Amino acid sequence: MNPSSKVLKESFPVVCQVLPALEPGGMEQVALELVRYRCDVAGPERNVVFCTDSPGAWYHRLTVPAACGYRRIGAWGFDVRLVMRLVRFIRVNRVDVLHAHNARAGLYAGLAGRITGCRVVVTFHGEGVVSGHPTRFLLRIISRLADRVAVVSHRVGKRLEAQGLVPAGKIRVVLNGVDTRVFRPADNPVAIRAAVRSEPGFTAEHLLLGTAGRLSPEKDQAMLIRAVGRMVRVVDVTVCLMIAGEGSCRALLEQVVGSEGLGLVVRFCGQRDDMADWYRALDGFVMTSRTEGLP
Repeated sequence: MNPSSKVLKESFPVVCQVLPALEPGGMEQVALELVRYRCDVAGPERNVVFCTDSPGAWYHRLTVPAACGYRRIGAWGFDVRLVMRLVRFIRVNRVDVLHAHNARAGLYAGLAGRITGCRVVVTFHGEGVVSGHPTRFLLRIISRLADRVAVVSHRVGKRLEAQGLVPAGKIRVVLNGVDTRVFRPADNPVAIRAAVRSEPGFTAEHLLLGTAGRLSPEKDQAMLIRAVGRMVRVVDVTVCLMIAGEGSCRALLEQVVGSEGLGLVVRFCGQRDDMADWYRALDGFVMTSRTEGLP
């Protein structure tokens, strides 16, 4: 390595991403992308990850030092020992900055940061964070412990400030980005569409609609399934709805598909690693989520 490059990389702080678990989801994808980008710029030795609850299905993707605290619910749902596990992890890896994702991870990171002297940044990834009295109480604690609070939309930032949850001076808006090197029009769209439509059950005449996201109540894929059920009864086109993602509501959504008689119309695609091509193959993307980080 060029000596000047080595000095430059050593000037980057060691950042620890703190989140509940690396389960498939948007927040977790953001954390992994941050690690990947910082590894390219600062080197893998300047990045570590700590999961508070469990490793999660994506834990194996990590190529940097990582640990899991295996949170146990104690008094008021709080695990004091988890704070000390995180403190030890910080000291062993000489962490400079804790970047926590959402409220629960933010609380543990904030407390560990106070003990170790680490800087703490907490990112809130959606509007759901400002709902519910226990959450608002937790947010006020986190706002005192954190050096900065990042939000993914101006609306979330304004709500946090208006409700007196986080001082305006601590709030920073960091919009979610899209990697246009990956998510861009295809060089050969006909071939990509043909490849996806070659899967069993598809024909060139299908109108392919799709949605992607965690299968959870706030994403409300059930409403989309019912809407497609109405659609297929009034349009003279063969429609197929593709749902990419996994989550706790899959069994319930499968029941909705059965009750609507849409077994040949709705297809659950599970977790996919070819999302860019998957999007390109669709005729239309549909979202019925009740809340998202971006308006």
